[in-house]
Amino acid sequence: MKNEAMNNRETREQEPIRTNWVVITGPPSSGKTTTLKDLMEKLQAQNYSQVEEQARKLIEEDKKRGVQRFGDRTYEINLNNRVLSERERIEASLPKDSSILMDRGTPDVVSYMRYYDQNEQAAIEASKKFRYAKVFYLEPLVSYEQDVTRVENPEFAKWMHENLPKVYEELGYEIVRVPVFPYSERTYESEEEKRKDSLGQRSKFIMEKISEGLRPLRASGPEGGGRE
Repeated sequence: MKNEAMNNRETREQEPIRTNWVVITGPPSSGKTTTLKDLMEKLQAQNYSQVEEQARKLIEEDKKRGVQRFGDRTYEINLNNRVLSERERIEASLPKDSSILMDRGTPDVVSYMRYYDQNEQAAIEASKKFRYAKVFYLEPLVSYEQDVTRVENPEFAKWMHENLPKVYEELGYEIVRVPVFPYSERTYESEEEKRKDSLGQRSKFIMEKISEGLRPLRASGPEGGGRE
C-alpha cells in the first residue's frame, strides 16, 4: 500500500499543469505575425494578453548590439538554448488560468533543436511542464518572404511545415490546423486587400475555436514578464 501511494504521488507530480493558454504557431511565412496582430485587436476586449515570440525578440536585441545570425549554425544553436531558457522563465511566471495568447509554444523549441541536431531532451521536459488549452497551426501561405529576423530559406520552411506539427502530436496535442481560406467571391481593389480578407477569415476561425471547450477565464493578464 505504501509503494502504491508513492507511485500515485509520483504520477501526480509528473502530470503537466493544465492551463488556459492558447498557442499560435506555424512554419515561416504562414502569416503568423499578421494573424496574431489581428487576433489581439479582437481578444484584448476579452482580457487576453500576448506572450511574444522570444526568438524574434532576442534576434532583434542581438542585431542592435551588432551580432549577426546569417548562416551561423553556432549562433542558431545558442539561440535555441536562450529561447528555451526564456520560455521556461516566462511560463513559470504566468497564472495558469489567465487569458494568454502565445506566439509559439515551448514545443517549437524542440522542433528547432531537432533541425540543428541538438540534444532536445531539456526542451521536451520543459514542454511537459505545462499543458496548453489549444494549439493552432497555421498552414503556410503560397509565397515565402524573408525579413530582418526571419532569414531561414524555403527548404527550412518546408522542413518545419512537415516536422513542427509532429512535435506537438508526439506530446499528445490534437492541433487545430488553420487553413489558408479562399478569397470571397467579390471584387477586390488590390492583392493586399485579398490577402487581408483571407487572413481575416483565419482570425474568425480561430476566435470561434478558442471559445469552444475552454474553462472560464479569469479577467487578469500575465504576471512577471508575460507581456514582453
